[in-house]
Amino acid sequence: MRTYLLLPFLYLWQFCLNQYLVWSLGFFHFLSREEAHTAFVNVLYFKHRLQASEFATNFAGTLLFALGFDLSPEPGVFYGRMLKSIVMASVPCLCFVLMQLRFDYSKWVSLWCALAVGLVPGLYFFYGLGIDIGLEIPFGLAALILAGSQRLWVVGVAGALMMFSALCYGSGIAFGPAVAWFLIRHTDWKKRVPVAALGGLLVVGFAVVYWTNVQLLFVGGGGAGKATPWESFLLIRNDLLVGGGSYYYPLNGKPALGLNPLPWVAILGLASAAARWRRLMPLVLVGISSILLASSAGTLPGVRRALPFVLVATVLGVCLLDHYLQRIPRVKMVIGVAMIAGLLFDLHLVTQEWQAGRLFVSQDFEFGQKGSSLEDYRSGKLGLPEAKSMGYPRSSFAILHLLTLPEPLVSFESFADVEDADDPPFPKGATRFSLLPELWKRRSQPVSSTSSSGR
Repeated sequence: MRTYLLLPFLYLWQFCLNQYLVWSLGFFHFLSREEAHTAFVNVLYFKHRLQASEFATNFAGTLLFALGFDLSPEPGVFYGRMLKSIVMASVPCLCFVLMQLRFDYSKWVSLWCALAVGLVPGLYFFYGLGIDIGLEIPFGLAALILAGSQRLWVVGVAGALMMFSALCYGSGIAFGPAVAWFLIRHTDWKKRVPVAALGGLLVVGFAVVYWTNVQLLFVGGGGAGKATPWESFLLIRNDLLVGGGSYYYPLNGKPALGLNPLPWVAILGLASAAARWRRLMPLVLVGISSILLASSAGTLPGVRRALPFVLVATVLGVCLLDHYLQRIPRVKMVIGVAMIAGLLFDLHLVTQEWQAGRLFVSQDFEFGQKGSSLEDYRSGKLGLPEAKSMGYPRSSFAILHLLTLPEPLVSFESFADVEDADDPPFPKGATRFSLLPELWKRRSQPVSSTSSSGR
């Protein structure tokens, strides 16, 4: 099959898988607090050109959700999951193009890599969840692909996409050294580097100008002093090699790098690429940068801040198998098929447990089968709840506001300054970066790692 015909089928395959994940995850009609905050609170403040709080620093991710909301014919409670599944279905396609175009792998090895990154637990868990975590992956991959172009203007787009990736989620910064590798190794690097840097600065500049009260960029829930890098690294290691159990990665017993022994294959692939395969050095740089950034984030993030590492380690694990099995192609084919079939079957088992009510992310907001539905508020059957009766008043109000437009049940002005217990909003009248000294002073105060929520 020709490459240009393979890519649409690959996208359709992953999109269908993502829809299956979305359907399985939403079987009991719930939103996590993170989904409510990302898809509703951040979007509503964004429409008013306001940064909601120190946790809402992901400009590009919020822009995508705002566009998704506006473009949806009838946006509902779960529009964020649909948007996420559409965007993330591009990851295998981009991975395929990267391996063929930039690293000169065959069509079938590139396809093996693409299918693997679509099925590895540490990535697919975030493919259908309506949050900004993971959105850095497709834009980072696109930046790597374009950074190797011979055309100067394309290099500028690569720089812009790299920064867009970082503004989707801070861990996207890990793609920066790899993009720089492609630029610096070119004979005309003195022109290419400034052009790429200008593209990135334009994206950051637009974010700063758009938000009238912007205080932080990239940081999100991270910050100095809340946990040591070693403590953060140990939790990442646990998610990668053993399984989850945290708020952000609750798949107990499911290593983020896949069923055993695949995590060890991935780690060995990264080590081999670093030691022997210079052409794969950009992927090695992404992996190393991702782990260093995630470990120094200041909270106990687990794998959510190391998704670029999961991506490249999975790819390099496939490259390792390809390298040592290339002289026995039939065995390589059997192992490749067995690997993809095993990952697919494992995904099926996880979704079955989701549908049975196990392995859930926190069900912070319930609709339909449990509790009251949005229609109860629209019809007047239920009165507007008071802020003190809700655990997360801003999220509840934002959902009611956006989903009852054009005549919202509650106005933005009436709750813009309402404070959630652990997430106070930035004052609407704050000037750009005026609160920065205060924020960094507070973040630098040590907090016990056992009490850190990991946001």
